[in-house]
Amino acid sequence: RTKIGKVMRATSMDELPQLINVIKGEMSLVGPRPERPEYVDLFNIQIARYGDRHRVKAGITGWAQVHGLRGQTS
Repeated sequence: RTKIGKVMRATSMDELPQLINVIKGEMSLVGPRPERPEYVDLFNIQIARYGDRHRVKAGITGWAQVHGLRGQTS
């Protein structure tokens, strides 16, 4: 970790590329967050219609976080 990296993280400047992607229309403010690849295969088996989450744009934050739900996060 570098000093500049710590400053960027502390000020959330490291999130700027995602905000630019929202402005460009490539991402949404609220949408499914990326999942670790090892979980995707498992969730496709265990959760009905899990693949539907890939039909919408990824988001900077998820629906559950907007509504105050946390649970286990990855």
